[in-house]
Amino acid sequence: MSYSRTCIQCGTAIVSRSDKRYCSNPCRHLASNVIKQQNQHERRILSINAALRNNRSILKQLSPQGKTTILRQYLELEGFDFRYLTQIYRT
Repeated sequence: MSYSRTCIQCGTAIVSRSDKRYCSNPCRHLASNVIKQQNQHERRILSINAALRNNRSILKQLSPQGKTTILRQYLELEGFDFRYLTQIYRT
């Protein structure tokens, strides 16, 4: 039985296994890179969410009551990322 399949990346004919999607390794790598570039925005969001989660856990550890003053040096020692804040409590 002959299957007429084409490469997802370049469109050339594939003559090989029935489950093969790309004609060669370079085409497979190109397709993978395109997918990674499309997901770059999502990865950025995930990394920001991870930084915020880490910041919240540091604050919870250093200030269990919630609204106490914490010195910047203590936050820096714990690895607090000052680029990502959701709110600042000012008195």
